[in-house]
Amino acid sequence: MKTAFWLCRTAMTFGVCVMFTAALLLAVRRWGEDAVVILGGSFFLLANLAGFIEGVYMRYPLAVLLVLVATAAPAIDAGGPDNHGEQITVDLPTDLHRRNTSSKGLGNCVWTSIHHCALYHSVPALEEFPKWLIAAGIPGGGSPGKVADLIPQIARSRGLPVPDYIQHTGGDAEFLKLALRTGRYVAVTYAGSDGVYYSGGVDHMVNLVHLSDQWAVIMDNNNPGKYLWMTPNEFLARWRARGGGWALVLLAPPPPPIPRNK
Repeated sequence: MKTAFWLCRTAMTFGVCVMFTAALLLAVRRWGEDAVVILGGSFFLLANLAGFIEGVYMRYPLAVLLVLVATAAPAIDAGGPDNHGEQITVDLPTDLHRRNTSSKGLGNCVWTSIHHCALYHSVPALEEFPKWLIAAGIPGGGSPGKVADLIPQIARSRGLPVPDYIQHTGGDAEFLKLALRTGRYVAVTYAGSDGVYYSGGVDHMVNLVHLSDQWAVIMDNNNPGKYLWMTPNEFLARWRARGGGWALVLLAPPPPPIPRNK
């Protein structure tokens, strides 16, 4: 335990010294000699804080290590339908998860997400939406207005009634919670930058399958067969990041709820 602490302390001390030296050089170049006084005082406070942490560690080493591990744990991870002591709310079998395609060079993530909703709610008018787009020569890409235009078109082309649905563009988390609580499979926008599927931002739509006080879970049509777990704040930030938070739910009755072990 002491050896581990000594190695950690040595690495941290070296890193702090390198960062402090670089900051000092940049500050002097920009603000002159006054920067030395400011940064010197800051370094003194940091040194005292480090001494306090070291004292706590020597008394309670296991507690400090547990805190470090917990704070370093990733907030976003890929897992199954059961993870972190919770189970997803709506579960479309993984063999029905569809991979995203494109039509006329534009992605079909919006239409693939709606296809998943249609499968879950047994709404044949909207099933295979991406294939219909491709066959009709309609470019991919989606927006609330385009969805409102194409849903009646695909239903009429199949001789079926236009299904009832709701689009929400206000970024209200309560809308999502109500949809899931009533058994709806939800299509939502998602901006990526999660460090698991996407290193940067994306304009994308996925399906939200769970949203509790502790965890949000998406099923991403670029990564079918898996689920991405994250905190609600992590999800909501990515939902609202591009366009303010767009969601779509079908109003057809859902299938029976998932059996729960008691």
